[in-house]
Amino acid sequence: MKKALKIGGCAVGAVLVAALVIIIFFPGLFTYISVKHKYKDIDRTIPEFEEVSVPADFEEYTLHGLTFKAPAGLKGDSSSAIKNDDMMIMVLVTTISSSALELSGYDPWQYYEYEKDDYRHFFKTIGHEFPDNADNRLLWFIKDELSAKMCLHLRFTDRKVFKEFAEIKDGAWDTEETWKADGGNFTGYASHMMNSKLYAAPLWTYSVYPDEDTSPDLAMYIKDADDETARQIISSVRLK
Repeated sequence: MKKALKIGGCAVGAVLVAALVIIIFFPGLFTYISVKHKYKDIDRTIPEFEEVSVPADFEEYTLHGLTFKAPAGLKGDSSSAIKNDDMMIMVLVTTISSSALELSGYDPWQYYEYEKDDYRHFFKTIGHEFPDNADNRLLWFIKDELSAKMCLHLRFTDRKVFKEFAEIKDGAWDTEETWKADGGNFTGYASHMMNSKLYAAPLWTYSVYPDEDTSPDLAMYIKDADDETARQIISSVRLK
């Protein structure tokens, strides 16, 4: 009887030691198991955009310093958009400094679940630059770099932030396909909106992040174009 109790005690001790090891070295293990089971895209990364050939009869246009080729005859009455009866292309400057946001009173983190300092701490913990403006750069981080194993060593609020981002990643991949491109002097993210309550028409976007800090970030919107034409336009984009 004493031998059985001793063996039982050893087994319990081994379980406690194992639990202690998990708590100390892998505090996010159960979160890891949960997100792997719950989110099919948790380890998905953004693939490379495959450029396609551009028709010879396309014309060259420039909006906000972004040069591209598109079907001939597109016209515009502003510096931001051109269109015809079939499609519209718009280019907007998206760079907004954090100081300008503060002066305007707009907090881009207000729509997230936790405080800004919690997100700052999360990025510091994983050794990643903090996306101060919470713009699309945060979305590309979530869609591309966030993975299940990232949470293994996270604790407390850092782990809660990870779970929030995991939920966002799952919804983001269900909403739009995304590809990453090297534009030579910029990094581009092409997205095809598949399920949007905001846009009833087909929509492609192309976010452009210049290598030079002196140039603004830009976003191209291609509305109503068929997929082949949208890919041709994106393949032709160059930054002056």
